[in-house]
Amino acid sequence: MVHVFIIGGAGKIGQRLCRILSGRGHAVRALYRKPEQQALLGELGAEPVSGSLTELDAAALAMHFAGSDTVVFTAGAGGKGDRR
Repeated sequence: MVHVFIIGGAGKIGQRLCRILSGRGHAVRALYRKPEQQALLGELGAEPVSGSLTELDAAALAMHFAGSDTVVFTAGAGGKGDRR
């Protein structure tokens, strides 16, 4: 079993990855921002981790990543249109 931490687990790619990895028996933890995303990640087989990548400092990220064999970044660029 591989321990995977997914940044952006509630997005389209992140959701698919959560489902696939947990379905293969891997331990998945996924970072989410919005409260309504917590239940979705649980349904996909991931352990939801609350937090915003833009607000967590390096020490907090390191704490979340502890015990992970790999970290996958699937978060979007943010913003819309030209801001993206």
